Amino acid sequence: MRFEPNINLHITRDGKTYKTPIVEVKNLNSFKALTGTIAYEITRQYEKWLGDGDYTIEKHPKENRGYDDDRGITLFQRSKEEAHDYRYFPDPDLPPVRIDDAWRERLRSSIGELPLARKSRYIESFSLSENDAEILTQDVAIGDLLDGAISAGAEAKQCVKFLLGKASAIANERGCNIAEIGLTVSNLAELAKMVSAGEINATAGDKIFTLMIESDDSPKQIAKAQNLLAVSDAGQIAQWVDHAIAANAQAAEDVRSGGKKQKRAFGFLTGQVMQQSKGAAVPAEVQRLLREKFGM
Repeated sequence: MRFEPNINLHITRDGKTYKTPIVEVKNLNSFKALTGTIAYEITRQYEKWLGDGDYTIEKHPKENRGYDDDRGITLFQRSKEEAHDYRYFPDPDLPPVRIDDAWRERLRSSIGELPLARKSRYIESFSLSENDAEILTQDVAIGDLLDGAISAGAEAKQCVKFLLGKASAIANERGCNIAEIGLTVSNLAELAKMVSAGEINATAGDKIFTLMIESDDSPKQIAKAQNLLAVSDAGQIAQWVDHAIAANAQAAEDVRSGGKKQKRAFGFLTGQVMQQSKGAAVPAEVQRLLREKFGM
């Protein structure tokens, strides 16, 4: 495989077109080298023209350049004084492509939001790190999942937690992309809204996420079948709290006595209540009732 592109720019300013000298870059042996060469030459020729308005095909000879793959630049080799040295003539089967503003706008609207723009939006709108935003935009389908769920009324931060948490973990286990694990916009949106509304807690949300990937059931169907809907009834939670205190006398005493052990003991009792409820109790209500019991 060998490429030898001929590169120059047609720059339009105030109704006049300026053509930079043609540059032929020799002996490129990969698509990476080809794209690197073209990108570099576009920048180099444009900047040279900006600095020297006489840098045009009429006033400068054509030239050969070579590509330095390590440095990503082209290097001058020799000039060609006459056009016939290039054996160059227009190809009748390759008509000129004229690009105007209207054409660019039509193209821009047809391809949608570009990855870099989407990444910047996620960083600015959702306060994501650059790395997290990169993961969410590595495939257009992942970003479409997030944007679709948000459009369906889900909170962005909760959707991001699921995508970068459980979805990412499952994708890593399967050796695939997040967009390929079988997650749908509707399920992501429904699950995120259930967590945000307090219908389920975060632990139950993670469990439901795994189950819904493996079945055709909706998050609400799974939550009901698995008894994972949050319990906010103060009477029921109070019974679990009383049982946890009675069954863990030392922890209860550590909470009452205060000191260094109080915080850990309080967390332990909270965990015991959550265990009794199989993760269904609303944590905030559990902690409120525990504080009430201990007069905190």
